[in-house]
Amino acid sequence: MRTVGSLPTPWDADPYLVGERADDELHTHACDDEACVLVLDGHPGRSLVGIGRPEAVARLLTQSAAAFAALAPQTLTLARGAWELVDGEVRDQLAGPSTTTSEWDWMSTRTPLVQPDAPVVLPDGPVVLPDGAGASREVMVERFTPGPETDALVTDCLDRAHPIASTLPGDPRLTGWWGVRESEDGALVATVGALDIYPGAPAHLVSLGVDPAHRGRGLAGLVLAAAVDDGLRRTPRVGGPMVHLGLYAANDRARRVYQRLGFSLDHQFMSVRRAPG
Repeated sequence: MRTVGSLPTPWDADPYLVGERADDELHTHACDDEACVLVLDGHPGRSLVGIGRPEAVARLLTQSAAAFAALAPQTLTLARGAWELVDGEVRDQLAGPSTTTSEWDWMSTRTPLVQPDAPVVLPDGPVVLPDGAGASREVMVERFTPGPETDALVTDCLDRAHPIASTLPGDPRLTGWWGVRESEDGALVATVGALDIYPGAPAHLVSLGVDPAHRGRGLAGLVLAAAVDDGLRRTPRVGGPMVHLGLYAANDRARRVYQRLGFSLDHQFMSVRRAPG
């Protein structure tokens, strides 16, 4: 089976392709120095991915539209701005006349996160944070193994902290949760999870949430730092240690937080989904 590892350099080492698509079957591709467009079969079904400069992605899509369309991808994930540069007739050929779209960003880090004006945080180490009232108290980030007790604890937190989280406890891909308790053996007030998108993949972070009553104290950075530290200790099946995440493009506040902590903005995507039928 051909995979993204058979793509020409530098596309074979692209962090998104390595982090999320390295286990997919590669059907065809068109690449040059500026962009790479490929059709893959994997966890999201058959999909077309276009990375690189939007203008170059649009050019490759147009040049190879017939070959790509013949493979009938159900989803197109493209460098943001490329789709608008493609002629309407070619767009219909690739995705049909009725589609839904979404815009999102993909970020990653290969190094521990930076905690501004705070000590380095380890998963099993306490740190001291302001409590919001001029005092300070010890805060412990804990790691939880997925299971019934953990699932209940995290669900209770997400109900308050992130009720529209897209990944919930019980997902079989989850490898762990990290959280901060309100008090010893109490409820979680901040949490984040990690999952493997494919077996042996680099850690993918999901469902970050902080209880509204406890925001503004740096708890998001603490649980993220702990999860990243754990994730970087793993050796992925493909590529080197890395931790990554995705977020909707409209979430400017979250993007600024992630970048301040040390995540790099690797891709700005637009996904196009063909309507059923």
